[in-house]
Parts: sequence; structure tokens; C-alpha cells
Amino acid sequence: MRKLGLAMIGLGPASQPHSKSLVDLSDRVNVHWAASRSSERVNAYGQQFPFRTTTDIQAAINDPAVEAVLVLTPPSSHLEVSQLCFAAGKHVLVEKPLELTLERGSI
Repeated sequence: MRKLGLAMIGLGPASQPHSKSLVDLSDRVNVHWAASRSSERVNAYGQQFPFRTTTDIQAAINDPAVEAVLVLTPPSSHLEVSQLCFAAGKHVLVEKPLELTLERGSI
């Protein structure tokens, strides 16, 4: 079975259960990047999980090995990060609503 190339953007509390599941799915998913703008979060996350980490979100999204991006950032940034992913031709999985208001979410 071919593995799905994945990047995870956002390493806050929501990343913990998702990362545990991704470890369990390692025969199906290859997590190429776990990214956050916060170097502190990247460092703490790297102590717990085996995935390569970065603070360069754009580089993680643009990696040709990445087919899909799991967006786990705060809700107010879901749309912005998703738009970067769409522009790079990636599939997007958003943990929560795409945007905080219906008006902005229907762009």
C-alpha cells in the first residue's frame, strides 16, 4: 500500500492526539513535517514524537513529498493556512471550522 505524504501545521494541544494516531497509522501515512511558527513548540514536540519538525510552515507545505496537510492551528488562522495549502495544490484536513464567521468561511 502506498503511503500518503502528510504535513501537520500547528503543534499546540490538538496535535497530541492526532500525532498519536499518526504514529499508529505509520504503515499508511508518512508524516514529512510537523510545523509551528513557535520554536518552543517545535522543540517540545520533537521530544515526544518521531516526526521531522520545522518553523518554516511554507517550506513544509511546499515540500513535493507532501500531498495533504493537517491544519491544527488556532481557529482564527485556519483559513489563512488552508489558502497557502490550496495554492500549493495540497489536500487539506482542518480539525475545526475553516473560519470563525460564516461570511469569511464561504470565500
